[in-house]
Parts: sequence; structure tokens; C-alpha cells
Amino acid sequence: MDTQPELTFLLELQELAEQCVLPYFKSRTLLVETKDDGSPATEADTSVERLLRSTIQKHHPSHSILGEEFGATANPTSDWRWVIDPIDGTRSFLRGNETWAILIAVQFQQQTVMSAVSFPALNQRYHAVRGNGAHSSISSFPLHVSATASLDQAVFSHSGFHGNPDLHPYELFIRKCWDVRGLGNAFSHVAVARGTADVALSLPFARLWDFTALDLLVTEAGGVFETAVHTPFTKGGALSTNGVLHEEAREILKPYLASMDVASAVSSPTE
Repeated sequence: MDTQPELTFLLELQELAEQCVLPYFKSRTLLVETKDDGSPATEADTSVERLLRSTIQKHHPSHSILGEEFGATANPTSDWRWVIDPIDGTRSFLRGNETWAILIAVQFQQQTVMSAVSFPALNQRYHAVRGNGAHSSISSFPLHVSATASLDQAVFSHSGFHGNPDLHPYELFIRKCWDVRGLGNAFSHVAVARGTADVALSLPFARLWDFTALDLLVTEAGGVFETAVHTPFTKGGALSTNGVLHEEAREILKPYLASMDVASAVSSPTE
């Protein structure tokens, strides 16, 4: 399958989304609502997702779309689905921190074939194509995970402790690691993909749109990405590593995954 036309379109979408969202960042008049699950949503989230949806539907009217703000627009006859998180890290966005991201993934026959991850406030872009590696706008070399082989030399990054009922596994793991950083969901997993962290964990209240684009980026960089999310509206945690440390990290951190039977986030998605 020739993915180049779709990749070109995906990277154009990435740029459009960045242009849309940046005027809202640090705006003093930004409109903010609280969703039913208690998480914030801003007019920036909805504006970006509306723009992406309308542009995809204009160019690919038969494709299905799944987005955080407006749910699923499904076409059972289409092999293609776009998975969108217009702003991953809305709390960071609201507070003026720069580690929020735009996540876009493209699936064909329920397998993610391309993804784009953008940090507009940091002027960083990443993308991955299945079988063709993971790439960055800030390096001419393909991304690759680290070769760190022991936890006492490992950097652990996470999405935070908010909502965690039990910090004991975290404490056990942190004591084993060389360094710990709270970089948020997207930046933590991207750090694993580019080798600046060795293990990343997202807490079990994230959903399919939080993981799909990141999964491909990490695996195409040579790492391992696992999550217990099987459906778009089931919550679950995600663990990514450089591969070498995966089993050891998983054994300690598995309480933060929604199921002990961890499976790929995009292996068998359902509506």
C-alpha cells in the first residue's frame, strides 16, 4: 500500500492544527468548560477537532473518525479511521506549560499505519509510518529508543499522580530508577521513542485517542508500548519502554493498567 499521499495529507493536517491552536495558548479570554468526567475542555480543543474533522471529511468523506471531543463518526464500509486528540494535556495547556500535544493517528483495517505527534509550543513535530520508522523535526536521524539495560541507570517519566488510589508501586519503581520526571502523557512516551527516557507510564484514566499515535511512534523507534484499552470509551493505563526493561517495569507497574492481560491499544479497537 502506497502511504505517501496519506502521509503528506497527515503532515498538512498537523500544520493546520498547530496554526489553529497557538492563538489560544496563554489567551486571557480562553473559554473553558468542565466535562462530565471532571476533565477540562477549552474552545481550543473543540476548534482544533472541528477543523481536523472538516478537513478530513472534505478530502476523505467515506473515512471514519474518532475524536476526544465529538466521539465517533463511523462508516462501517470504510477500512480507514482517523483517531484525534486535539489537545493532549489540556491542564498543562491551561496553566501555560508547553508539554501539551496534538495527536493524530491513521488506521487501516484496524491497524495504525501512520501517526503524527506535535508539540506546537515547543516547535517540535514527530511522525511515524508503519515499517518505515519514527522521525522528528529536530533531528535528521530516525528516532531510536535507548539501550539502557538496568533500572538503576534508567530515566522514568510519567503523566502524574492525580487520581491514583495507591502510590506504593510507584514508590517501589522510583526507588529502583536513576532519575524520574513528570513530563505528561505525550511527552513521556515521546521521550522513550527518542531515547531520552527509558520507561514511561500513563495513569489509568486515559483513553484510546491518548495512546494510538504514541503507540506507533514508540514501536517504530524500536520500543514496546502496551495498554489495557480495548475500546475508545474504556479507560486504561499505558506503559512504554525501550524493550530491554519492559518485563521488569511491567511487573512492578501493572497495577496502573486496567487489566493484567495487557494488549496493544490498536490491535482490535471497537466502537
